[in-house]
Amino acid sequence: MNAQPDTVSILIPDGESYIMLGVLRCLSDVKGIRLFVISNNRNTAMRYSRHITSFIYCTKSASVDEWFNLINKLVKKHDIDVILPVFENASQAFLRHRDMFCCDKLLLLPETLDALEVARDKWLLSQHLEKQDLDGPGTFRITEFLNHRSSKAEFYFPLLLKPTAETGDGKGIIKFDAYDDLKRYLKEHTIDPSYILQEYIEGYDLGCNVLCKNGEILAYTIQKGTIFTNRPFSPQVGLKITKDNEVYQRISKLMKSLNWNGVANIDMRYDVKRKKYLILEINTRFWYTVLASSKAGVNFPWLYCL
Repeated sequence: MNAQPDTVSILIPDGESYIMLGVLRCLSDVKGIRLFVISNNRNTAMRYSRHITSFIYCTKSASVDEWFNLINKLVKKHDIDVILPVFENASQAFLRHRDMFCCDKLLLLPETLDALEVARDKWLLSQHLEKQDLDGPGTFRITEFLNHRSSKAEFYFPLLLKPTAETGDGKGIIKFDAYDDLKRYLKEHTIDPSYILQEYIEGYDLGCNVLCKNGEILAYTIQKGTIFTNRPFSPQVGLKITKDNEVYQRISKLMKSLNWNGVANIDMRYDVKRKKYLILEINTRFWYTVLASSKAGVNFPWLYCL
């Protein structure tokens, strides 16, 4: 690194993300960090944080070229050691526009856009799980239902209607208890053909958070939800960090199969009927409860920088 041995300069290029607060609080526990934050939200309260060395506003209307030019300029001006994207949109942009980026300060990301898409798209992930002999819930394309290519007997209710891309906070997920309820809803609403139907699992939620390099897990925590909001399918707001070797082995196999680089949060559910863990989806970014892992001794944002 070019900075002094006791100082590390970090640039966050997407400080407008709602994940930013948790990442900031994790990094604030580390001495010697100089934190530079780019955000397209001029009025975010975090710009006034004592933990941020410099806040740089970049308008939402800025082009990709302008955004990358600003990043390259700041890297040189402030002798940045590492660039830390906190949300998957920024990671996607870096992978898509590698030619616009003029330095080697970017942290580990998935090797290709295809690898990122397989992980973050629920339909593609379900197909990947099947190929890898990893357990996941039964999953169908909504078009199979709409075009009557599958018989009524193939669908086991309750079912969840889900967008394939991660929307955060459980948004867009609807539960249907009966075939006729789903059929009526689809008749009254226009549904994106990329949506999926997924079997509803009786059980409880848990998650595994990882930092990986070339598919190998360098650090992880496993968390089980204990407190939830009244909104269906919203993330846990209270949790406990736990240990479970079976969960670790399943996630280790999954990350190796994806040759994953960087951080990820894997949502799982324990099926009480079949008595097994099922992999639901992967959040290919930092997660809402990242601070809980840090308080348990695993500071993912800082370990990622290291």
